[in-house]
Amino acid sequence: MCQKLNKLLVLICLCLSLEIQADNRLAPGFAALERNQPKTAARSWQTLAEQGVAEAQNALALLYQQGLGVPKDLAKAHQLLTDASAQGLSIAKYNLGLTYYDGIGVEIDFGKAITLFLDAANDEIAGAQYMLGIIFFMGQGTEPAMDDALHWLNLAARQNYPEAQLMLAQLYLTVASGEVRLKQAHIWGTIAYENGMEEALAVTHYTHGALTKGQISTAEHVIEGCRENIATCNNQDD
Repeated sequence: MCQKLNKLLVLICLCLSLEIQADNRLAPGFAALERNQPKTAARSWQTLAEQGVAEAQNALALLYQQGLGVPKDLAKAHQLLTDASAQGLSIAKYNLGLTYYDGIGVEIDFGKAITLFLDAANDEIAGAQYMLGIIFFMGQGTEPAMDDALHWLNLAARQNYPEAQLMLAQLYLTVASGEVRLKQAHIWGTIAYENGMEEALAVTHYTHGALTKGQISTAEHVIEGCRENIATCNNQDD
């Protein structure tokens, strides 16, 4: 879907896919985006948003953030995300968390971002799990906690979130994770590269030279299992 759109619109379509699955009333707006008609999408979602449909509020907020089909209005976007989050919509909590994390229309507030990301992450929003991995690794608004960072990154990686897979590979390659774990680095680096993370090639290039042929063979066996069922990828090595 969304093949005809530019890169930015494709990203928005991907962000909205969870909402379409949850509420078919958003489908006409989604179809309008496919036709590269964001104004039509905005009108469709505006009506639903005014009726209090949380998925539409979240979708419309993304358009206001980017100025697609509507004038760019970060304050309006923030209010829509706040309204959708108040109704318990997990993806809206994630998106609202991003506004506090990046300072999009509001002051940066890592504490609020963490609270929102935790709620969304516990509802299996992979992007929120990834952001918590970054936050706990960096110690943003909290003390650095590598065990927590690895926990959340692993959860996101097993939802096939490429950025989390790459970060895991990079962390396992360094003592930042507590010890160098070359096999795990090789596994997640390979999966991340196959998912379009070209930076992961540097990880696997190193691990190919550092691991024995037997270790590589064992890792490749695990990788085959990951390709079949990413949700259980690397569990035996935790």
